[in-house]
Amino acid sequence: MSDQRSIPENFSVLAGNIKLYVKLKLEYLKISLLEKQAGLVTGLMLLMLMTSISFFILLFLSLAFVYWFDSRTGNMTLAYLLVAAIWLLLGLVVFLLRKPMLINPVIRKLFAALEIDEDEKIEADEFEEDEENE
Repeated sequence: MSDQRSIPENFSVLAGNIKLYVKLKLEYLKISLLEKQAGLVTGLMLLMLMTSISFFILLFLSLAFVYWFDSRTGNMTLAYLLVAAIWLLLGLVVFLLRKPMLINPVIRKLFAALEIDEDEKIEADEFEEDEENE
């Protein structure tokens, strides 16, 4: 006899295949989310490392400027005040331009990191079309 099954058997096999598909799709989504989270955490750790290194570089450059200015003018107090004024001015500029310089690029990078892949978008669109047709 050929490999023909009855209708209930076919529905049983179909149900099993659908359950397997859903299970595999959930596993894929979990792995995809884990990969995106790892990328975000790695990016944040790198940002923290680069920020702390930059802080120390700027600190030592500021101290070097103070001692250089003191050797030229003989007034260390004025050198510290000048460095403080420069940092205050730089801080004010960063504060006034925080949205275009800091907030908007960070938000764009976060959205780009969490964006759904193109093949996932296509599958989601096909699923929505199938639901609308029913």
